[in-house]
Amino acid sequence: RGVVLAHALTAPIATLLPAKVGELARIHAFGKVAGGLLSGLGAVWIERAFDAAVLALVGFLTLLLVPHTASLVLPVAVVAFAFLVLTVTTLVVLPQNIGTIKDYLIRRYPADWCLAALEAVHRLGLELSRSKALVEGKVATLATLTLLVWALEAVALWALMGFLELS
Repeated sequence: RGVVLAHALTAPIATLLPAKVGELARIHAFGKVAGGLLSGLGAVWIERAFDAAVLALVGFLTLLLVPHTASLVLPVAVVAFAFLVLTVTTLVVLPQNIGTIKDYLIRRYPADWCLAALEAVHRLGLELSRSKALVEGKVATLATLTLLVWALEAVALWALMGFLELS
């Protein structure tokens, strides 16, 4: 209920504010629901990763079906795909190596600053685990909701285009 409320309250703000500044409001609202600003960032990041998956898929399908649009579509598809790779690396590969990073810091750097670095790496690992837990076992649900939202946006755009043609 809290997530739906946070989404409903921040969607208009995110739409009205320029240059994706509304995403900061979304991060803050989801952070209130999820238990902290980093958790809010993780939730919005995951939401954007599912959006990126749709953009990458549509982009690459467009490149296959309408190749002459490559100069317009390719940059978007590549950035979306790169964001997906970064997300998978951050949520899957990095958490598996947090222990190795901490071990390396302990063995290599016996200085005082190393304690602060160890604490930061440990906290990062905890936050990444939280973010990963948001997705685990819910990929099908999140993908379905993402596709539903994109389908509704496509229908709204189609209806708007029809309305503009009548004007």
